[in-house]
Amino acid sequence: MNSLQPPTRSTIPNTTSYVVLVGTMLLAINMYVDRAAVGQLKDSISKEFHWQGNEGGWFIGAFFWAYALGQVPAAALGLRFGFRNILVVFLVAWSCATILTGLSTSFGLLIASRLALGLAEAGAYPNANALIRGWFPLALRGRACSMIAFGGRVGLAISQFLTPILELAFQSWRQVLILYGLAGILLAIPFRFLARDQVERNDDAPLNPDGNDSVDSVEASLSVSQMFCNTNLWYSSAIQFFTNFGWVFLLSDLPTYLQQVLGEEKVRTGFLSSIPPFVSCIGMLFGGVVTDLMSKRFGVRLARSIPIAVMMFFCSAAYLVCPLFSNALAFVLVLSVMAVAVDFSNPSIWAFAQDVGGRNAGKVLGWGNMWGNIGAGLSPILMSIVQRQFGWSVCFYSFSACFLLAGVIALLLNAERKISPEA
Repeated sequence: MNSLQPPTRSTIPNTTSYVVLVGTMLLAINMYVDRAAVGQLKDSISKEFHWQGNEGGWFIGAFFWAYALGQVPAAALGLRFGFRNILVVFLVAWSCATILTGLSTSFGLLIASRLALGLAEAGAYPNANALIRGWFPLALRGRACSMIAFGGRVGLAISQFLTPILELAFQSWRQVLILYGLAGILLAIPFRFLARDQVERNDDAPLNPDGNDSVDSVEASLSVSQMFCNTNLWYSSAIQFFTNFGWVFLLSDLPTYLQQVLGEEKVRTGFLSSIPPFVSCIGMLFGGVVTDLMSKRFGVRLARSIPIAVMMFFCSAAYLVCPLFSNALAFVLVLSVMAVAVDFSNPSIWAFAQDVGGRNAGKVLGWGNMWGNIGAGLSPILMSIVQRQFGWSVCFYSFSACFLLAGVIALLLNAERKISPEA
């Protein structure tokens, strides 16, 4: 048992708090490196396996379906076996799944490896969210959440930039994935010994606008039926569904669009594809600061809903003008505006899960992530059909409409309404 005293809302997090935070950031970096690599490798894989139709969409989408369905069960495992322990298991599992993708010799094995990757990575963010909640007070909650999600975006940017360079160096897409998988297994060793769970406590209820603590907290375990019947969670889930439906273009089809439509070569495509996630890190960092400051001044309801809504409207506008750009760099810069806006809103979404979920924050975040990744799984499949029938412009208009809906729904979000398991 950790001998350090649990941090409270009135104290500064200790050294162990930041060790845990850095460890979870590294996990997020590794997770996105593995997840995003196939976006850059998809054309090479398609040529080797002679894909003709929607195989690429199913290959990309398989990850998100498994990732979606694994969210709530993975969060429950964290509650049962400890957040640190289960994160180590999942890290090793998704690293092995990445290696399996590199070793696959058939379409069936590729799909199986992507499903395994999705199930394993499903445990990352819900358990990281719950782990961090134990180490940081409410006043720093948004910023702590933003740093983990920041790690994911850094991993996405690294993967987009580094993957095509490694593929050219190795002359093989397979060796790239095997290398990434081995790196994850090595990362599991220091994380296992340096990270630790915090003692659960009942004093982490949200602060009221005047600075006083509210007395209610959520400690009993939430069931799926209780989450299913909660209107507030449906708002959060819808926001994440529509957001991921539009955002996943960066992960799935941006490299293909840059090469096939805008005529960029492979290495430059990797560089251009890395710009949105690198730039979006700015949004992640400032989004956490803004939602924390707003929670002190206006309360958590406005501090969570307003940043999300405003940023979704920015995303909608960015996608609306995408078809106007034929220059690759200009097109990517417009997408970067969308990426910054999405990541500015992410700390508010994570903090909302902690606000309303209490000890069940991992389950609440997992529930929203599940619906978000159902959207991400549908997007590459449906958009591949739309693109062939109507062209890329209609795809971008569809993404714009999704973000507009997400912004409207965000105005209904209420982080002050904690979920009661007894309700």
